[in-house]
Amino acid sequence: MIKVAVYLVIRFLLFFLCKVDRHALKTVPKSGPMILVGNHINFLDAPVAATFLFPRKIMSLVKEETFANPILRFLFRAWGSIPVKRGSADFRALTQA
Repeated sequence: MIKVAVYLVIRFLLFFLCKVDRHALKTVPKSGPMILVGNHINFLDAPVAATFLFPRKIMSLVKEETFANPILRFLFRAWGSIPVKRGSADFRALTQA
């Protein structure tokens, strides 16, 4: 339930704060596994993708330091994000993904 609320709030905010070009979303399959790779522009990449692909389950890899911020930790955990230790071979994160 909290996940749906987070998605709806973020989508509402993105509608007013950002111009999101969603034309390529038509090519995303409605079901089944996939790997979505994007050109990392800023910290909003994963939330934007997750929000506009909802209700598809999206799992993103997020640098571990991001989870130090309590608000971001709450949001990224609600999205099912996986913390990654940068600068090392974090096999735990890859296995979890």
